[in-house]
Amino acid sequence: AIFNSFDSLLLLKRGGETVFFGDLGKESYNLIDYLESYSSTTPIKGGENPATWMLTAIGAGSAGSDDQFDYAHAYSRSPLKTDCVEKIDAMVATSKEEDKITFVTKYAVSTKTQSVEVYKRLSKVYWRCPGYNRVRLIVSGIVALLFGSVFAAQRVPQNEGDMNSR
Repeated sequence: AIFNSFDSLLLLKRGGETVFFGDLGKESYNLIDYLESYSSTTPIKGGENPATWMLTAIGAGSAGSDDQFDYAHAYSRSPLKTDCVEKIDAMVATSKEEDKITFVTKYAVSTKTQSVEVYKRLSKVYWRCPGYNRVRLIVSGIVALLFGSVFAAQRVPQNEGDMNSR
C-alpha cells in the first residue's frame, strides 16, 4: 500500500483533535501497535490496508456514537504525546537564528513565469475537448446576436436630447 511509503503521520479525528502523531515504522507497525494497545480497537486483518483500518478504528467518516472510545483523549494522556512534546521542546531550545529557513522573495518565480505556466495549463484544459469549445463559441455568438437584435430595431439618436430620453 502507498500508505507504507510515509515515514510519519499526524492523524486527526473529526474536530481536529490529535489521535496519533509519530513515526509509522516499517509496514506501519508503530501505528498499528499503538492503536491495538487499546482494547476497544479491532485488530487489523492480514492484508488489510492500514490507512483504511486506522480510519475505521477511530470512527472517521461516520457520525460515530457516544459510547465509542475517545482516541484523542487517550493520546493526550499517552507517553507518545509526552515524547513528541519533549522532542519539539528540544528542537526549539537548540534552534539558532542561522538555522531558520528564509527566502529572498515571497514567491519562488516571477509573476511573468507564473502567468505563462498558468496559461499553458489552462490551454491544455480548454483545448483537451475542442468540440466543447466549438459549441461554447457558437452559443456565445447566438446569444450576442439575440442581444444585438433587441437594439437593432430602435432608431439611432440624432441629438443629445434623444440620447437622454432613452
